[in-house]
Amino acid sequence: MRCEVKNFNDHEILLKTHDSIDFNKFTENIWNGRIFGYFEPWIKGSSTDQQRKHYWALIGDIHDYTGERKGRINLNMKALYMIEKDTDKEPSIARNKMKKEEVAEWLDMIIHYCIDKQIPFQHPVGYVPSDITKYVYKMTMKRMCVACHKYAEIHHATNLIGMGNNRSKHNHLESTFLPLCREHHQLIHNKGLDWFCAEWNVVPIKLSREDLKELGVM
Repeated sequence: MRCEVKNFNDHEILLKTHDSIDFNKFTENIWNGRIFGYFEPWIKGSSTDQQRKHYWALIGDIHDYTGERKGRINLNMKALYMIEKDTDKEPSIARNKMKKEEVAEWLDMIIHYCIDKQIPFQHPVGYVPSDITKYVYKMTMKRMCVACHKYAEIHHATNLIGMGNNRSKHNHLESTFLPLCREHHQLIHNKGLDWFCAEWNVVPIKLSREDLKELGVM
């Protein structure tokens, strides 16, 4: 139950509730004529409900792909955070346990874990990493479409080659790229780059000569 502290002294706190009071729960838990409970102040900058929703959606994506139990996946993602951060403190997605910046970093780790394992996202638009360019780069090098995560071709987003021009003479180092499946490649031509990037929360990226050679673009 959400509430606001209106006044307090050494032994008493006056609370104003922001949710309806379940009086049945109170009466069911009376002990010797008294009702007990815990009060925990809300941590400023604590994780958000949207972050918790994204976390469990990602856990669901991993479960759908691997068949592993969600409880086991949850433990594995906690271990991933602890290893990456080199900490003994176990993370928790529960309300009021971590700062939203910490949870954002944790979500980034899980997103990149899924990309590395080529685990498809069911709701990719909802997962917005803190570093979009790093996310797009990983998707590009794994040849995963940024929109649907199917196998992707490497699309020249800017400094296009153009119909009938010689690909071998084009300076790809001056171009930016997005990994797109055929369906979304056609969509970006129909709707335009700006519309597509806004719709899917992505940005085109530059690639090094080594990256372009690895992807077979050069």
